[in-house]
Amino acid sequence: MQRSDLVVAEAALKAAVAAENRARIELAQAHDKMERSTKLTNVISAEELATARYAEKLAGSALESGRANVTQAEARVKQLEIELAEGVVRAPFEGVVASTYTSVGAVVHAQSPIARLISGDKMWVRFAVPEEQARTLSHGVLVRVNVATLATGFDGEIESVAPEVDPAARMVFAEAKLTIPDEWKTRVPVGAVARVALTIVKN
Repeated sequence: MQRSDLVVAEAALKAAVAAENRARIELAQAHDKMERSTKLTNVISAEELATARYAEKLAGSALESGRANVTQAEARVKQLEIELAEGVVRAPFEGVVASTYTSVGAVVHAQSPIARLISGDKMWVRFAVPEEQARTLSHGVLVRVNVATLATGFDGEIESVAPEVDPAARMVFAEAKLTIPDEWKTRVPVGAVARVALTIVKN
């Protein structure tokens, strides 16, 4: 909504500037006519002179009004630009939005999560193993992740292992950072659920 409001405000500013320019031209014309009338007081009536003087004052008032409208329109545009800039959420790193937690127009607070972002340069896999095999997993252990949907595999390194067994699944969850060749980075379905086979390689 703010972006569309900004477009409307910018259009209003352009119209106000155009109106100010017209008022400036009309004032110049009225002033020129007033000067000519002043030099011809011996051949024009006092009424015509008064009319020329009134027209000049009226044109001056129109120009002042036009300037005020431009100032107001500029302030509105600047306000909307600030609001729009403050409403932009910038991630601390480049990546891909894997999921969102809010919808357009929702009111959020400073600590409210709005999206899950996955680094575009570093891809991760989250997996689980039976609790009896958990002792084989630790930080730095190398793994081979075979993605069935792509018929290929990637090397990875375990970054974290849950400190306890999940009570519902009786599994231990871990996360590994994958090494993805450049030619595959755009082909791996980031955020998608895939069935993988793991082969742990000891350092």
